[in-house]
Amino acid sequence: MIRAYRVWRLGDDNSLMGVMWVIGQTWPIGTHEALCNNIHLAPDECCTCGLYACKTLERAEAYAHAVGGKAVYGEVILWGKICEGEYGYRAQYAQVSAL
Repeated sequence: MIRAYRVWRLGDDNSLMGVMWVIGQTWPIGTHEALCNNIHLAPDECCTCGLYACKTLERAEAYAHAVGGKAVYGEVILWGKICEGEYGYRAQYAQVSAL
C-alpha cells in the first residue's frame, strides 16, 4: 500500500468529483477500482489508465489551486497494481483516507 494525495472538486451535493484524468467522475465512499476501455488490467504501462494520485501533499495543493473553485485535496491509500511516475502514481485501487 502507498499513501498519496489527490484532488477533487466538490459536487453540488458535496460529493467528490474527479479532476485528475476522468473529469467529473464521482468517487464512491470506500474502495474505488480503476477500469480501462482497453482490454487489460488497469493501470497498464502502455496506457494512461488508472487512478491518479500525487506523490506529495505540496504537489496536490498546487494542483488544487490550479483547479480553483470548489477544489479539495486529501490523502488516499493506493494498492493493487501501481505504476509510478515522476510526480505521482496510477493505481488499480484507491480509497480516501483523509480530506
